[in-house]
Amino acid sequence: MVCLLQISPPKPCMCFPSAPTCAICHMPLRRPVLYVVSQNCVLMRLHNFVLAALSFVIDVQAVAEQIAQERDAAEREAREKETRVLSLTREIDEMNEKVEELERGRRQLQAELDELVNNQGTADKNVSIECLRLLSDEK
Repeated sequence: MVCLLQISPPKPCMCFPSAPTCAICHMPLRRPVLYVVSQNCVLMRLHNFVLAALSFVIDVQAVAEQIAQERDAAEREAREKETRVLSLTREIDEMNEKVEELERGRRQLQAELDELVNNQGTADKNVSIECLRLLSDEK
């Protein structure tokens, strides 16, 4: 009788060291040399397949982690730039308000100066006009 299970690798029988037997039922195995070669080959292929699959999974996880880090960095950079844009926009608005305020003051002073020039005599007008020229040249 011959064991057909062939689950574990064959072990030689104590009585006949050259005849491999089943590890479960201890019956002689059929075609033991082919069994050992085919089982080792299948196990080796399975082992290599599992290693390749694990390597692939590890590579995919590494790539996914790298992509996640790049995404987080891009989001952080976008938030920083958006904050900077808002800050600069606020500064521009404040500067525009100051410019408008200074323009109003300049127009008011110009109106007062024009009124004074119109009310003065001719001799004083020449002096005032000369002062205005000097002031405009300084700008």
